[in-house]
Amino acid sequence: MLHLFQDPGLTKNKRFYTQELEKIHLDYNVYTQLCYGKELWDEIGHSEVWSELLNYLERWKKEIPDMPSINFDDDAKNTFEEIKDIEISVFRKMFNNKEICKEIIPILFSENKVLQSLYKYFMQKENQGHLWKLGAGKTAMDLVAV
Repeated sequence: MLHLFQDPGLTKNKRFYTQELEKIHLDYNVYTQLCYGKELWDEIGHSEVWSELLNYLERWKKEIPDMPSINFDDDAKNTFEEIKDIEISVFRKMFNNKEICKEIIPILFSENKVLQSLYKYFMQKENQGHLWKLGAGKTAMDLVAV
């Protein structure tokens, strides 16, 4: 006996699953049945499991924490204050990695607010502007595009 259980919201694929179950029935000579939602639990004599499952899923949805934002430009001022004193060598490693600059930096700093603040900050500091240019490299300068 083979039961295929599907989410009740996925009935649009019913013909496909019915055809596949028919193939299994013919190939292996086993009873097959397509069940949606509560139908499976009724079939096996445990109707109460479906409501328990739904209740659990509702509680679980409420307990899932909100996803934190990974766009550091959302709170550009605070982000800038937190990272401005990181060693220039860290910026050098980050900005000299083309893959990071291409794939990650645009996600983390999507509006370039923090990058522009960092650029201005280092340009204003005596001797640091030169270090920023050396440390960040051409890729970072292109990203900032002040």
